[in-house]
Amino acid sequence: MKWSSPPPLRLLASLALVLTGCGGGQEPASGALDLLECSEAIFRPSEQGATLHWVGSEPFLARVRWGLDGEDLEFSAELASDGATEFELSRCTPSSRIFVELALRRSRTDPYLVRPLRTFRTRAAAGTEFRVGLIADTHVNALALHPGARENLDSTVARCLADDLDFVVFLGDEAGVHFYGDSTENMNAKTAVARWRLWRQTYTPLLEQVPGFMALGNHEGEAGYYAELKTPSGPLFLQRWGTAARLRYLLNPTGETYSEGGESVDPGEPLQNYFAWTWGDALFIVLDVQRYTTGQPLLAQPDAPASEVRLAVEDWTLGAEQLAWLEKTLKESKARHKLLFAHHLVGGWDYDLEGLDREAPYKYGRGGARYARAGQQALICDLMVRHGARFFFYGHDHIFAHQAAESVEFICCGRPSFLQPRWWRAPGWREAYGRFKDKSARSFLATVGYTRLTLSPERVVIEYIRTAPRPLRGENVSPTSDGVVYRWDSTQASPEVELVR
Repeated sequence: MKWSSPPPLRLLASLALVLTGCGGGQEPASGALDLLECSEAIFRPSEQGATLHWVGSEPFLARVRWGLDGEDLEFSAELASDGATEFELSRCTPSSRIFVELALRRSRTDPYLVRPLRTFRTRAAAGTEFRVGLIADTHVNALALHPGARENLDSTVARCLADDLDFVVFLGDEAGVHFYGDSTENMNAKTAVARWRLWRQTYTPLLEQVPGFMALGNHEGEAGYYAELKTPSGPLFLQRWGTAARLRYLLNPTGETYSEGGESVDPGEPLQNYFAWTWGDALFIVLDVQRYTTGQPLLAQPDAPASEVRLAVEDWTLGAEQLAWLEKTLKESKARHKLLFAHHLVGGWDYDLEGLDREAPYKYGRGGARYARAGQQALICDLMVRHGARFFFYGHDHIFAHQAAESVEFICCGRPSFLQPRWWRAPGWREAYGRFKDKSARSFLATVGYTRLTLSPERVVIEYIRTAPRPLRGENVSPTSDGVVYRWDSTQASPEVELVR
């Protein structure tokens, strides 16, 4: 598919009038929200469909209709729904736009309450051009602490919808199960559920029509060192609570969803934390740099959350099974483009969170291409080069940057909500990214937005889209008429940087 400028609006299916359908009569959708804790979202897109997912606030009867024609939905099914519910949309065709409609009723004697029509695309065939969105570090639980952050995020979502994406990959630090400033009393299973529910509800307008995937970040609370977090008042089981809450509100692929596989230690209870799929001429691999990193747990204090673990650069790891799977997946794929996604590098800088202290016990994993040989990232880069994988996308650092080293492009994907300028003068930051006044992606671009990829057989185009509706305090880019503040394609020279040894 080709796009003109400005990009066309996605089909306004969410605003369409609902057509009269079969069974039990119908009413407008206004009352349907009373039955839904979280409305429908689209996950796990495939050649023939996707998984439709919703979370009910009480038991009800559901009807799903879908097909290639929004005015004549050819497939229909009814099912009982209680809590988190998955429904497999199938029997469609690749590279097609699919329309889907969810209707709800409390009992068989009630009329259906019909939700708005949604639309998404099935898997792109080889030879097809398509677009993908990358969103990092929303920190939805912190939006209220930063004036304008929610407005920025809403603007980002609107732009993603207008840009007609096939799917979006979240780069982690979304739900905030673990958040600096939380008291130990506030770290519990109830908070984990509330934070994930907030994330899902916040991104409902996007996920209703753009399928989503996620790489897990440190603030999702599922790192190995959070399996049992010691505190003065007793142990906290953040990893267990975070995983359970995530599986209620987010459907990542399991090891069985796509032929490329993924985490499959216990197929009966899949963690859905690392996986891969092919779309068009590209292989997408999502990694989990958190769960298999254990470090040395310390006694966490409410006023010193960064002291929870002793973790060296070399301690960050994918774990043996994930690393072996990564090598196998890269080796067996015949895709022309191979792209890796993780919350941060599997190593990173030798500093604390803010880049101030080399003696801090917890090395925070920040930085990009300059740390291509730091820790296990060196082995991952070797695998990438050996098997033709050129791109490593990450979040964690809350800026946009594009640097290259060791024949790998490292892209930090920005953030859609708010900026944190206090980091940018720290010695670690200058080592990793340079100076604010450089105003280049080879150093870093500071503004709110998202990373957009356009992939075709010939090239990968990387753009950073500024989405803030007004000038931002602390940004170092100038707004453009189309929002694009950086553009590079894979036929151009790479922005090489020197390694930190």
